[in-house]
Amino acid sequence: MQRALQEIARGPGEGRKIHVFGVVLTVRIASMDTGGDFAIWEEQSPPNCGPPRHIHHYVDEAFQILEGRYRVWCDGRTHDLEPGGVAMVPKGMPHAFLCLGPGPGRMLTTVVPGGLDDFMAEVEAKAFKIPQDIQQLMEMAASHGHAFIGPPLTP
Repeated sequence: MQRALQEIARGPGEGRKIHVFGVVLTVRIASMDTGGDFAIWEEQSPPNCGPPRHIHHYVDEAFQILEGRYRVWCDGRTHDLEPGGVAMVPKGMPHAFLCLGPGPGRMLTTVVPGGLDDFMAEVEAKAFKIPQDIQQLMEMAASHGHAFIGPPLTP
């Protein structure tokens, strides 16, 4: 059976905006656009902001730094990346990242297969607050194949 996907062309900044944990994700190509094969979003982050250490059990994730400086932590190894730098985190690997500043950062994230964008939209809809709602967030993450395993990185 052949999939009936259509081409996608979007201009700079176009796409669904998701506000989660202090960052703005602009979903450039959504999972639903690719039949679930992958998703791509641009993340804008203020300095010293990043998610808790976490694992995606079923998703490979790649980052390309567009602006700013980021620290990427992968299973105990730390990599400082500048614009043009890339990192790939295979499924099952503990990881986290942090925008180092001094100004905001911007990176392009690709996930294979898709679905993580849908999870982020669900997190936004629930308006979770950290640390107050961490238990509910962890339960929801587990139901989507993700696990939060530690605190965010520090500068």
